[in-house]
Amino acid sequence: MDRQKINYIIDILLLISFLVVAITGILKLPILGLGPSLPLRTLSSVHDSFGVLVVGLVGAHVALHMKFLVTMTKRYVVKKQIN
Repeated sequence: MDRQKINYIIDILLLISFLVVAITGILKLPILGLGPSLPLRTLSSVHDSFGVLVVGLVGAHVALHMKFLVTMTKRYVVKKQIN
C-alpha cells in the first residue's frame, strides 16, 4: 500500500475516532441530564477506548509526517536566527 493511501486511511480513522470521543464526551456531561437514560458505564467505556485509539492514530500520523515536521522546523529555526 502506498504512503498516500495509508495517510488517507489514518486521517479518516482519526476523524471518526475524534467524533466518537467528542460526542460521547458531550453526552457524559452532567449538565445535559442524560445520565439516567444512557448507560454511563458503557458510554465511558466507548469514550475511553476511542480516546486511546485517537492517541495511537495521532502518533502514527506524526510518525508518517516526521520528515515534513523536521524540515519545516529547521526552516523556521534557521529563518529566525538570520533575522
